[in-house]
Amino acid sequence: MPTFIRRFAIAAAVLFGAAAAPAADPKTALDQLPANTEMFFSVLRLGETVESFGKTNLWKMIKEDKFAQEAWKQLVAKYEAGDGEWGMIKAILGDPANKDWPGLAADLASHEIFVAAGAGSADLYSAYQEAFGYEGIWQAFLEGAKNPNGNQADAAVKKRYRALLLSYNAKPDRLKAPNITFGFKVTDEKKIAQQLNRLDDFLPTVLKGTKLEGRVAKEKVGGNEFRVVTLDRDVVPWMELEEALEEYEEKPNEFKDLIAHLKKRTLKIAFGVRNGYLLVGVGETLAHLGEFGGAGEKLAGRAEFKPLAKHADKPITSVGYASAKFRQATTPNVAVFSGVVDVIREAMKRSEELPEDQRKAIEKDLETLSKDLAKGVQPPQAEMAFSFRTAGGWESFTHDYSPTDGVSKTPLTILNQLDGNPLFAGVYRSRTTVEDYQGFVKWLGIFAKHAEKYAETTAPNGEEMVKVYRELALPLLKELNEIIEKLWFPAVADGQTGIVIDGKWKSKQWHMAMPESEKPMPMFELGLLLGVSDSAKFEKAVDGLRLWLNKAYAKGRDFNPAGNAPEFELKKPPLIKVKGVTLATLALPEGSGLDEQFVPTAGLSEKFAVLTLSRGHTDRLLKETPWKATSSGPLADPKKPLDSAVYLNLAGMVDVLAPWLEMAAAFAPQMEDGPNPVEYLPKVIAVLKVVKGYSSVTYRDATGTVTHSETLFGDIPAMKK
Repeated sequence: MPTFIRRFAIAAAVLFGAAAAPAADPKTALDQLPANTEMFFSVLRLGETVESFGKTNLWKMIKEDKFAQEAWKQLVAKYEAGDGEWGMIKAILGDPANKDWPGLAADLASHEIFVAAGAGSADLYSAYQEAFGYEGIWQAFLEGAKNPNGNQADAAVKKRYRALLLSYNAKPDRLKAPNITFGFKVTDEKKIAQQLNRLDDFLPTVLKGTKLEGRVAKEKVGGNEFRVVTLDRDVVPWMELEEALEEYEEKPNEFKDLIAHLKKRTLKIAFGVRNGYLLVGVGETLAHLGEFGGAGEKLAGRAEFKPLAKHADKPITSVGYASAKFRQATTPNVAVFSGVVDVIREAMKRSEELPEDQRKAIEKDLETLSKDLAKGVQPPQAEMAFSFRTAGGWESFTHDYSPTDGVSKTPLTILNQLDGNPLFAGVYRSRTTVEDYQGFVKWLGIFAKHAEKYAETTAPNGEEMVKVYRELALPLLKELNEIIEKLWFPAVADGQTGIVIDGKWKSKQWHMAMPESEKPMPMFELGLLLGVSDSAKFEKAVDGLRLWLNKAYAKGRDFNPAGNAPEFELKKPPLIKVKGVTLATLALPEGSGLDEQFVPTAGLSEKFAVLTLSRGHTDRLLKETPWKATSSGPLADPKKPLDSAVYLNLAGMVDVLAPWLEMAAAFAPQMEDGPNPVEYLPKVIAVLKVVKGYSSVTYRDATGTVTHSETLFGDIPAMKK
């Protein structure tokens, strides 16, 4: 399932955390949709969420706020006066026949809302990607490479559209409406049916005199009555379309197969009640609506949903699914790089300076590189995600069934180097190997030789450029490669990397330009961590990189014809050895005005390297401190084998910001008839802390890759009378 769909489903599922609700009704849309559904996501229990929110102190504060009450009074006054568009709304809701509308609307949103895409969705998306996605982008660059002159831009665009039309003309079956179903679970089918019956008089009146007149009818679908609007060839201005396509033809009726295919297409939009749901269906036929709740295998029975079945007793709030076919149509892959290769190849063809033999040699290596990158790359498989309510918020699981290179076997021990429980931490274990790096260097060398040959034979002052490269750059690059390959990679073979933010240091005056505060003000601390497999090699690698930078600068200075580059040397900082830990500090320039706690410090222990903004933070991160789990969620067991983990204490971050916000509020101007910043700030801070935090972990198991996340919510304190 695409990331944006998954995030939308999860975000929409729960607006506010509350106590867990009763177990979910086992009969959901998953039990009714056919197994060949290509994409699906649903949001459940919004009614319960709104009801829970209505019992919170936060809602009570909003409801009792004088400015919120005044805004509501003004809104009601506009409605009662019937000014402008409010008059129409008042007239509609004032009609006795519409008295059930507010209740029905609330009911439609309360239980389950879903959208499902059936057969044809992936094919249509592939056709869309060909025109407007990453393939289309590369094709646009390709046309630019073929037509580098600005005055040929129109010709390039025209050629691009012509190529698309030829592609669609060759395989027109890709251009057909997919089967899409929107569904709303209802509790009173009869009342919904009564409202639909009113459309029998309303729609013909509204559509009279338009191309849709007479195209609304009732149809039986699986024994249920649906209102159906049919769009066919007669509602499309074919003459204008055919005239527009003539601009891209090189011979008469060149796109006749495409036009003939489109003229056969029929689009139906249907709405009706079936199996406890108000359904709105779009497609060339209505067969997919008949399959909803009909015979045959259902989506819930697919193997991808087995993890969901394990949580069937939980109050599920959202479910999402994307088939392998749909993901392969929507996920960029090696075709992206192939597009880059095509652009480079075409640009070389247009180059009058590049000799034919060099061009062919480069093209051959590009083709080999493209195949090399494609090795082992497998198309993505299906993905399923779901979330459920907990006592403190909600938990979510995403299961990506794409093949992996094995299950996760090693815990993230770096979690025990984060000073227990920081404000934010993002850690992961890289699987990049020295072999991967060597492959990169190999190809870098291959194309560097092509560049040398081109410069020697073609570029102005080419021989001089190559001489500088061979005498200056190449030896330096070889030295750098030696440091990286022989020292750096063995030193960091552990692969763990982390970034941490905390806020434990304080000062009354962080900078001399600031006035001294009455009480110490907190500040965010930033730290970077690396897992170390060989501390001796790590120390040699870091010092080797320092010496290499000095050498590279000195040689570059010697080649500077003007001779005005200043002398510079990155000196080795004094090292401190304390209980098996090596520390190096960087003194800030005099006159920086920063608090003396600001002392950028690097530290190296037997297993970890750390870089922070202060000596104190470095000491804390180098000390092993067991991870403190804040809930029974994803990070409850830090000893579990993981690939990555994220932790965010949002309420703690607000606590660090709060004193600064109070300082700003004290200087903020008072708005006329507006809230007092100082008085309102406690409310703002309380609201900001409603979302307490977030955590997630990712790991590989026998089925693929699993991401388990948790979002925690709270409530504001009860407001004093």
